[in-house]
Amino acid sequence: MCVHTRRTAMQRAGSRRAPGRSRAIGAAGVALLAVLGSWAPARAQEPAFRGTFIRDTAAGDDMEQVINQNLPKIKSVLGKLFKGTARARLREVNRPYSWIHFAPCPEGIATETDLWAGEWKLTTPTTGEVKGWKRRTGDGKVETIDVATELAANTFTHRFKAEDGTRTNVYTLSPDGRTLTLDVTVVSGKLTGPMTYRLVYRART
Repeated sequence: MCVHTRRTAMQRAGSRRAPGRSRAIGAAGVALLAVLGSWAPARAQEPAFRGTFIRDTAAGDDMEQVINQNLPKIKSVLGKLFKGTARARLREVNRPYSWIHFAPCPEGIATETDLWAGEWKLTTPTTGEVKGWKRRTGDGKVETIDVATELAANTFTHRFKAEDGTRTNVYTLSPDGRTLTLDVTVVSGKLTGPMTYRLVYRART
């Protein structure tokens, strides 16, 4: 009887300690889950470039001044003689966008402007290259261009490569995402040096 009584008491004591052990195990499990959660890989952030930006003509470079300043860079003798024709060509290849729209998509980023929208929009990886993108020019012709892209922090770059040269668009977002700055560099064998200018855009509200 005594042995049986002692067993019963021990069993009762064990049953009294069980809740404490359960709480300890539960706390350890929560801590383990927290640690494992901290080790979980972070989800890739979506590009900050999204929405529509409208050109602020008062904030960027005056395009007529840009054209006039770069006329002397034209190598062609005929171009120098017929400045009106040369000026028209520079205007054509450097028409400023009235607006720019960015939209994240499964492929990366889709970019549209008033000069190439809808079926002509440019869809690219955030960093990579697109071969044979087709763009309609101001005179109605279709031009085939290769486009390289690079996304880094608050900048997104388009590098257009055509037969007669390259154009690089570097889009930079302000910290609050309200202002978009576009820095353009045009390099061509028909020019004695690069043509550069800056345009500024504001987020549409």
